[in-house]
Amino acid sequence: MLPISGIPDGQQVNWLFPKGLPGGEEVVIDLLDVHPRPVKGMELKWDTDALPPDYRVQFAGADQQYQEAIVPEMPDPGKLPPEQSLPVPAIFAPSGNGVPVRYVKLMFPYAFEQDAVLQELRFRYYQGPLTDSEVCSFKLIGDLDNNCRVDFRDVALMAGNWLIDCMVDPDDPKCMPE
Repeated sequence: MLPISGIPDGQQVNWLFPKGLPGGEEVVIDLLDVHPRPVKGMELKWDTDALPPDYRVQFAGADQQYQEAIVPEMPDPGKLPPEQSLPVPAIFAPSGNGVPVRYVKLMFPYAFEQDAVLQELRFRYYQGPLTDSEVCSFKLIGDLDNNCRVDFRDVALMAGNWLIDCMVDPDDPKCMPE
């Protein structure tokens, strides 16, 4: 059992997954009640010195019927800038208004070959739709669905193309010439 406490906050609380930790480790977060706002997903910010091997994220309401979140593949740490952190989305509801969440489970099926540090864990919430009177007259970098905000819908669109390199594989169906 991994001795952890608190929620990684990007400041004082970090979770260390030590080298040699065997596969099969699970961390369950109990919010003690269903969150009052619908949850779209969460973002896990990892120290890039060592990323955990592939892991899964599940979520559940009060009924503890877990569902699988969408998590992109982890990149090779050797291809990332040193001494930075990598935000990785876990998407619970790529479209719609979010879902009621009480429990979140992080599942690590493989042994840790190096220490891995989770620096921050943030939930993302449904923010409400634009109304008919709201017209987005701005170009916002990262706003892939043009709704005047960068939110989990944009992350879901981006995650669908995570680590695709059209210079390496121009025949990938997602690589469209301009």
